[in-house]
Order: sequence, then structure tokens, then C-alpha cells
Amino acid sequence: MGLIRGFLAANTLGKVAFFTLLVAELFNWLCFTMNDWGLYDTRIENDGNKIGYGVWRLCGNQEPDPNCQDLDGWRLRWYGAFQAFCVLGFVGVNAAFGLILLMLFVPQCIGNRELGFFCSIASLAAAVCYFISLVIFGANWDSTYDQGFDRETFGAAFFLAIFVLLLSVVAGICAILGVRGQQVMATSSTSGEAERKQHHQQQQQQQQQTTSNETKA
Repeated sequence: MGLIRGFLAANTLGKVAFFTLLVAELFNWLCFTMNDWGLYDTRIENDGNKIGYGVWRLCGNQEPDPNCQDLDGWRLRWYGAFQAFCVLGFVGVNAAFGLILLMLFVPQCIGNRELGFFCSIASLAAAVCYFISLVIFGANWDSTYDQGFDRETFGAAFFLAIFVLLLSVVAGICAILGVRGQQVMATSSTSGEAERKQHHQQQQQQQQQTTSNETKA
């Protein structure tokens, strides 16, 4: 079965889960790598100077030197927790997207209910991790630990993470409902095949009985 056939053979919920995870994967990589979770503006007299904080780095927007610094290993506790849950959410979305690709495009895995179940679990787990990271960052993003800055805002990556959270929930629900739909279809198909076999056997018995009666006559 080709790639297109495998995709077309999937039910509607499976297709929705695929496209949802495709968009979530794009936003997932952006919010994980961008230095725009939070923006610090300097005082009004130097309003153009903004420093952006990402998961792993902070960078300014000055030219020619943005004065970037690595945040890996920063011992600020809430930031470490924020980084940890971001990593878990990032891995979860990648895992869910990989599983949905196997379900739709790999012949040996097409329609595999176990993969659909784990895809749903990975999506929902990623959503939970991103939710926790958003709460941690949103609750602690203030100006109390960095002097010289007094106006903080949330950046683009923060809002992209919200979209990843919502899309992961939708994908997880679609994946689990799609698996249930496949189970119902498989059950109905099996029962229908059994009924056809039984009906065919009855017809054969009737034909044999009719032939036997004609022979006796």
C-alpha cells in the first residue's frame, strides 16, 4: 500500500490528528528554539533595547552584538523546572508525530490500534507538560531578579507554546476516538463476515438437501 493509499484509508479522525500534530510540531520546534518566551524592556529612556529569554538562551536586539548568554545550567530553581517540563513537552509532541506517521504511512503499522493509543497518550502528556511549563513561566516572569529592567512582557514563543498545548489536546482526543472507531469498524466487519459465512453454509445445506430429495424421488 502506497503512502497516499495509506493516508486515504485512515478514518477522518486519524487525518485530523495528523494535520493537527503537523502544525503542533512546527510550533513545537519554534517555541523550543526561539529566544522570545519573555521580553524585558529597559527603562523608558532606552525603550528600543529588549532582551529576550528563551528556554536555553537570552539575547538582546542591539547591533552589532546581541550579547547572547546561555541559560543551560542556570541554578534559578523555577527556571530549571520550566526547562525540564519544556523538554518533556517537546519530546512528547515529537513522539506523537512520529507515531501518527507510522500509523498512516508505514504498511506494517497502518491501522495499528496500539500505536494510536500511545500516540494519544504522548499527545496528552505533552499537553500537560507544556501547561505546567506555561504556568511556571507565567507565574515567575517578573523583574524581581534582574535590576535595571522594569517592564516585562510575554513574547511570541510563549503564545506559540499555548497553541502547541491546545493542538496536542485536540490531537490526543482525535487519536483515541479514531482508535475506538477502528475497533468498532473491525468488530462490525468481523461480525458481518461471520454472518455471511453462516448464510453461505445454510445455502449449501439447503442445496444439498434439495439435491438429496430429488435423487430419492
